Amino acid sequence: MAYTSRSIRRRSDHLAGDIAAVIPQTPHGKRVGVILAQEGDRWLVTLGGYFGRAAPTELDGFIECARTLPAPYIYEVIKDAEPLSESETMRFPASVRRHYEKLDRFPEGYLVFGDAIASFNPIYGQGMSVAALESEALAIVLTEGTDKLARRCFHRAAKIVDMAWTISVGNDLRMPETVGPRNARVNFVNGHMSELYKAAHIDPVPAIAFFRESNLLVPPPSVLHPRVAWRVLAGNCRIRP
Repeated sequence: MAYTSRSIRRRSDHLAGDIAAVIPQTPHGKRVGVILAQEGDRWLVTLGGYFGRAAPTELDGFIECARTLPAPYIYEVIKDAEPLSESETMRFPASVRRHYEKLDRFPEGYLVFGDAIASFNPIYGQGMSVAALESEALAIVLTEGTDKLARRCFHRAAKIVDMAWTISVGNDLRMPETVGPRNARVNFVNGHMSELYKAAHIDPVPAIAFFRESNLLVPPPSVLHPRVAWRVLAGNCRIRP
């Protein structure tokens, strides 16, 4: 994917006073938008696209790209707002995971950490969270001594990476162009998440369940809890005509 960011002047009437909006990609739309309030009356606006659909860097094209998102919130803010910076574009070719926990040997005195173990699609904002959790795991391992430190740390890190990998890569696999293995479980979870996103528009229970999962506060299976699943089902029944 590629994502383009720029700063925009923030007004009090923008987003009806809210401080953020996130518009996720869809399997067909392939575009994502994020707008976050920052200090100094600024918005940080990021528009992303998959498979060659990068947002233009020049202002008019950037605004037009926001208009094509599945919801109008970001476009309504930036269509006549004051730009405060030029655009910058970053490109991310693929999510990558290296299974150091499966190695039989690893050099003593060395350790691999953070993105060097697994790098995730940055649009989900999980890379720093994973690194922070890995640092906590390392602290625990160090209390147990330094013998076979890397192996023990890698095994703990693998469980942390599993959470973020399931969320970010699983969601990217919703798009048919994404290269990666799919199975019945991935397809079932992605179908459930599509219904959860719809229900979250009108019900705080699935909305909070999603945010807790995506911010790695709880493991991914939590969004399948019976209480959440029931609210998802009920919410979609209310949405459908």
